[in-house]
Amino acid sequence: MEDKHNKDANKAVPLMSLNDTKAGMEGLDKTKIDAIIQTHSQGSKFYAAKLKSQTRITEQVQKIQGSYGGLSASAIQQAETQADQLVAELRQGRDLSRTIVHVDMDAFYAAVEMRDQPALKTKPMAVGSLGMLSTSNYEARKFGVRAGMPGFIGLKLCPKLTLVPLNFEKYHEVSRQVRAVFREYDANFCPMSLDEAYLDLTEHLEELRQRGLDPDPRPVVQEIRAKIEAQTTLTASAGIAPNTMLAKVCSDQNKPNGQFYLPPDVEEIMAFVNPLPIRKVSGIGNVTEQLLKAVHVSTCQDLYEKRGVLKLLFSDISYHSFIRISLGIGSTRLSDWNERERKSLSTETTFRDTSDVSELQEICTSLCQDLAQELTQHGLQGRSVTLKVKTHDFQVRTKVKHLLEATAEADKIEVVAKSLLKFFMDNTQAKPLKLRLMGVRMSGWESDKSAGAGQTSIAAYMGKKRKDTTSVFDCPSCGQKIQAQSQNQFNRHLDSCLLGGESQGSTEASPKPGKKAKLDDERCISTQNEAMTHSSSGPANVACPICREKLPNLDPAVNAHIDECLNRQEIAQISGNKRPLDGESSSHKRKRSKAIDQYFNKPS
Repeated sequence: MEDKHNKDANKAVPLMSLNDTKAGMEGLDKTKIDAIIQTHSQGSKFYAAKLKSQTRITEQVQKIQGSYGGLSASAIQQAETQADQLVAELRQGRDLSRTIVHVDMDAFYAAVEMRDQPALKTKPMAVGSLGMLSTSNYEARKFGVRAGMPGFIGLKLCPKLTLVPLNFEKYHEVSRQVRAVFREYDANFCPMSLDEAYLDLTEHLEELRQRGLDPDPRPVVQEIRAKIEAQTTLTASAGIAPNTMLAKVCSDQNKPNGQFYLPPDVEEIMAFVNPLPIRKVSGIGNVTEQLLKAVHVSTCQDLYEKRGVLKLLFSDISYHSFIRISLGIGSTRLSDWNERERKSLSTETTFRDTSDVSELQEICTSLCQDLAQELTQHGLQGRSVTLKVKTHDFQVRTKVKHLLEATAEADKIEVVAKSLLKFFMDNTQAKPLKLRLMGVRMSGWESDKSAGAGQTSIAAYMGKKRKDTTSVFDCPSCGQKIQAQSQNQFNRHLDSCLLGGESQGSTEASPKPGKKAKLDDERCISTQNEAMTHSSSGPANVACPICREKLPNLDPAVNAHIDECLNRQEIAQISGNKRPLDGESSSHKRKRSKAIDQYFNKPS
């Protein structure tokens, strides 16, 4: 046992490796910083959790490498030929008509604190606690101190680091000032967090053109950044490009306090995209990077050159996403993109490990109040409340309950959230339950039709103008033409066809084609709460939305089963494991893949 412990202690953990592609991290001694992180993390619960996760990832990497080694040249060539058909379709449909801007505040939380405490401006500082850092200033980044790192590791990298506690009230106020500037240029801008947003300047530039003014987006974006600085004394960086994916990458090019313009020209776009490290692209994180490096993919050009291999080894959704990235193709309509990507509103906080019930309930109350305030500000009401917790040993758990009626009221959200917290407390193996993070999320927005007076749907919040028309979809399973008022409605029909009626007891929609391959727990759980959700007169059995196994319609049994499914499938989905899920036939799996292939590129 001692030898195994020593061996584990000396293991390199790539999951903890420094991401030196981020602004302020360029040119650092990555090997030296990784060694410090590794050495001083050993023995901590943080290290144990990362090592456990890395073990699972390494197994996936080894499986991919084994499969890669067994691919024949003819199989790869055939897959490349099929991939080329997708490439041709994507190139033909490339849209260069929009001007998308991604604005990102520079080291936002840290910048607010340095503004209010000028003495911090010349010191390395970070916002957060010994448990976790939320951001760091550029002085601290020179030492490798970054967001998402425990504060005690940050102090090992930079002994003179100053830690400042989070103050979300201040950050929300500054964010409101910044968003007021955005609205002057795009009333339907897309906020991604307190410190970043996408704007579509296409209409604004057209107005300038009609007035005989210069429609060049660069001075317009400079004007936006200048107004933000005048209002807040804080700086922002920006990226200007024909789509959201490129704009996001561009905003990081000239940080801090700069901007980068990528013209709507295919040759210039490809010259920019080809050498990009894959980690520069939003959505490709540490885990996906490890899986891709298993097949020798490090740059966006590699994604294209390995397109046949990626088609054979990764899931359809991941493969499609990789091809789009390799071509520099991303979303061009913020309204469509917003509604697809923004499924929930949430708030969370990290704190010192505690098992004190009163303290945890107070934290839960505060989070519910903050969430209710956000919902009210946006005119949103939701039906699904999710509680997320992270235990003292860095294990993340989530549980959701669905309400009979949509709400944005803090007291109603609090009742549900505290009942979920009690469930975690009562059903933990190691008692008392000790937590270090808690979050509350609202999802399941009211549809446009059911939205009452004074209540806004998610589509309205995102600024999307829906047409009151019914679309006709060709179902690839039953062959019929299906009339539906939304993609979600058609997805439910498709799922019903594929499952041969198994999903009749579930109201959850199937995963949207083209969505990032990540398990979304609010769509995966269909439970009932006897006090505030559906009555017990429902069907005797429900189908697990992960593995499709029929389960007794009992709240504890369903949740326990789905929690197990979520844990089992998390890495498998990222790596594109194509093994049929338990309870799902190979025939059904093939039909679902066919449906994804057909509808991923279907125009909206």
